[in-house]
Amino acid sequence: MLLPALLLLAALSLFPFFYIIWMSFNEVSLIGGVNFEWVGLQNWTDLVTDPDVRSSWIVSGIYFVATVGLEMFLGISIALLLHETIWGKNLALSILLMPMF
Repeated sequence: MLLPALLLLAALSLFPFFYIIWMSFNEVSLIGGVNFEWVGLQNWTDLVTDPDVRSSWIVSGIYFVATVGLEMFLGISIALLLHETIWGKNLALSILLMPMF
């Protein structure tokens, strides 16, 4: 009974994945409509040889490490502060958890 739903879900998730892979082997131009020009592995070689792409990966890595580190520090700090039994703990916990719900 789940087969039709699973096939639809597979089609909706796998089609965009394979379409993007196919697009990565083409030069896509959006001017004057969508045009595809086959370039083969040129986009993939540019990905590892272009200095602009390399610098953007470095900036993204620094941003990732900084934000995840800050989130971990703040999360552990708040958890330790709220772990102790203090007056207003339930109110503070409710205010912090409200945006998640």
